[in-house]
Amino acid sequence: MKEQTTRTPPKLRVLSAFLAVAMLLTLLPAAAFAAPAPESDFEYGASNGRAIIRKYKGAGGTVEIPATLGGDPVTGIKMQAFIECTSLKSVSMPESMTWIGDSAFAGCTGLEQVEFSPNLTTIGPNSFYSCNGLTSVVVPDKVTSIESLAFFGCLNLESITIPASVTTLDSTFVFGCTNLKKIEFKGTQAQWNALSINPHYLPVGVSIVCADGTIGGGSDPNVKNYSLTVCGKAVTSANCENILEDPAGTTPRAVYDPDRKTLTLNGTIKAAAADTEQTGAIIKTEDALTITGNAALEWDGGDSEDAPIGILAAGVTAETGKLTLSGAVLEITADAGGIDLLGSLTIENQTRLTVKSGGRCIEAGGALEISNAQLDLDTADDAIRVGSTARIENSTLTITGLDEYNDEGGMHALITKDGDLIVENSTITAMDTGDEGYYYQYGLWLGGKLEVSNSVLTLGAQDCAMNADSMEARGSNSKITAAVDDENSVPVQVDDPAVILHDDLEVTEGALNTECPKVVIECASPHKVEGDYTYEITTDGNVCILAYDGSEADVVVPATLGGRDVTEIGNSARPVFDANAAIRSITFPDTLKEMSGLPLFHECENLETITIPASVTGMNFHSVADCFIFNCPNLKTIIFKGTRAQWEAIEKESVNLDGITVRCSDDNVDPVQPDPDQPEQPDPGDPDDKDVFLQFEDCSVDVEKPDGTTLHFDALTGVIQSQRLPKGAKVTITLDEKAIPEGMKFSCWVFDDPRPEDLMEDGTTATFTMQEDIGVLAKFSTLEEDDSSADFGTIAAATAVVGVVGATAYLVGTEVALNQLLPAGTSVPQDRAQLALLLWNTAGRPEPAALPAFADVTDPDTAKAAQWCMEAGFFQPREDGNFKPGKHVSRWKVLRTYQRIVK
Repeated sequence: MKEQTTRTPPKLRVLSAFLAVAMLLTLLPAAAFAAPAPESDFEYGASNGRAIIRKYKGAGGTVEIPATLGGDPVTGIKMQAFIECTSLKSVSMPESMTWIGDSAFAGCTGLEQVEFSPNLTTIGPNSFYSCNGLTSVVVPDKVTSIESLAFFGCLNLESITIPASVTTLDSTFVFGCTNLKKIEFKGTQAQWNALSINPHYLPVGVSIVCADGTIGGGSDPNVKNYSLTVCGKAVTSANCENILEDPAGTTPRAVYDPDRKTLTLNGTIKAAAADTEQTGAIIKTEDALTITGNAALEWDGGDSEDAPIGILAAGVTAETGKLTLSGAVLEITADAGGIDLLGSLTIENQTRLTVKSGGRCIEAGGALEISNAQLDLDTADDAIRVGSTARIENSTLTITGLDEYNDEGGMHALITKDGDLIVENSTITAMDTGDEGYYYQYGLWLGGKLEVSNSVLTLGAQDCAMNADSMEARGSNSKITAAVDDENSVPVQVDDPAVILHDDLEVTEGALNTECPKVVIECASPHKVEGDYTYEITTDGNVCILAYDGSEADVVVPATLGGRDVTEIGNSARPVFDANAAIRSITFPDTLKEMSGLPLFHECENLETITIPASVTGMNFHSVADCFIFNCPNLKTIIFKGTRAQWEAIEKESVNLDGITVRCSDDNVDPVQPDPDQPEQPDPGDPDDKDVFLQFEDCSVDVEKPDGTTLHFDALTGVIQSQRLPKGAKVTITLDEKAIPEGMKFSCWVFDDPRPEDLMEDGTTATFTMQEDIGVLAKFSTLEEDDSSADFGTIAAATAVVGVVGATAYLVGTEVALNQLLPAGTSVPQDRAQLALLLWNTAGRPEPAALPAFADVTDPDTAKAAQWCMEAGFFQPREDGNFKPGKHVSRWKVLRTYQRIVK
């Protein structure tokens, strides 16, 4: 796909984009060259009887530049004339040639020989930048000027000869030539010293051999150079533990580990103009590098046109490795660009990267891998430009534009020049607007295929929000929105019209390759119907059955629906098998793992037998009927296809089997039912079974533990507190008088279902024993209200006032109160992960202050929700750093935390 652009990149980016690491490159006088190349191989200009080469268009190989073009002698090679001519093997220059321009041969990775003109006087900046195949260079005797970075990054260069005629020699002419051993200068030591070379930029240990003796121009030969600079300081074995020379007793801002090739940053690192004048970057590396730590990189050089790039990995290619940001919190403010490298970039391991730049935020000539990271990019240019494939997994990418540049146009949010964009379990947002509409002219502009899996892409652009060779999307949670300013523009352009959409994704608004204001691709309806079953696709791509509407007497639930395994059954809105008198028996498939929701069986008056597979691991039902079977009078037998141990290991909530025989595969003896008058005994081998949680509000708490020790917790007005207590602890709660609202009085204590069996109340105090998780709060009533006169209608009507939801829960059950309070169709959360997502979504999905790092949470949205809820005080941090997403939460906890969100 042809790339669209209308802007010329800044000088620094042009230089860095073509810092080719060459192969087998030398600059030696050629013994013989072919006949002069034809004029048709060149674009040139002529002035005052002299021709100047502007661009080489030939096939490469052995090239002899002709002495004349258009009848005029050739005297110079302009900037980038041969740039990236990888097929060029050798080149010879005519005697009329006097100068070589900026980056003339940059990126000519196959160049092996160069025959200089004997009349050459000037070698421009970056002329043979990063030609790391060079081993020896002899500069002609008439050269008077060698400019900055002329031979930068020639990693295998061992010697270079400089004529005495040179009067201008930039200190960085061999910067980054880490293996340079000798500079042969044909003049005297006095002439060399007159050139005022800053030895800081010379390779470590290099010797300067002059006509009248040898002088030391480099550093200690015993000190190793690591091809890395930070704020202009070369990193060596002598300073790698404190590169920026921070005072003793403080944490060094930059530390390099040469064995791991890792740079650890800390605090604010400000670079002055003098620090970046020679390197063009705050951090510059010629070798593979991993950056970690928590730091801000800033340029403090004012409005100079020589503004640097934040991180420049000039010599990092597929051969030398890659640049990696791992576990870093990094803010980059640099006018010329954020991160620029020729090779590949990996951003991983909870890295949080923020870039604000007038140039491109990220430019990688190779591949881009973003995994478990968060990126916020603010730029006046293309935000991300990648030469190869880009992959974004479990990450969030937000792209905005600098409004002061909004009139320039031509910018892209993300470009892959020659590769695919693969997005998995991630969110990409580029919808920024300016005074005249969307900031970016183009959103995604891909040189390959767009692959989206369980991800949300929200893109807005002036002309085209998404352009790709082909597209494939999957995952019922995926949603792609592409909008444009002008309804006469095409939001989504795909070269291959055979777009592949899986998992019932479809175009619900607009059309592909068609002029319209917006295109939306999403799952139109989560509910599917096949035969007698209504179902939905779960987040892991399987099936949850929501309803059965058949009339079979002996129902055999299928193992697959829509080609997917049936792993769950349950509905929070209605029973799955509801008032069906035809059913006599039901057999569930061996694929089933979870049974949940409202009572699964409701008023199936002729149901006699249920067969449950051993694959089931959870039976968790709402407590409105306190069982998963409601009003099925003839149900007498459950056949469980596993052993008794497997049956007892199933996690069960609100499963009442009174009067029902459960027959297991290893015997026909009914499970022993516990004595309802005796408290459940804890399992001494299970640490989670030794303790229970008390959640309380509006009261102080005194605890007498089973071992005789006591605890006291003060009331915190308006704050829900949670304390882990041992089973059997005796608890006394006392009303917090400050919690009584003005004009109201204390009425009674409200407990989450069920109330403690040994509860003793005495006015504003109550005593009970902890045998399971308990939630308690105070109910208040108006001074005129008769506490005993409240009825369901009065209290239910009051649920519109959030402050009396607790009273509703007390009189009609927490479940009913939640069903009235929660939005229609919202299931009551059963575990910590579901509750965190409910609270986070209700709050508008705010970004947490810190990156989540829970070892037991893999879903990125759940991790964000959990982190935000921790920061908001809805959950308390655990000492082990885990979140315990599957841990059950009481309905009281759901009610009170959701009440706080609504407030």
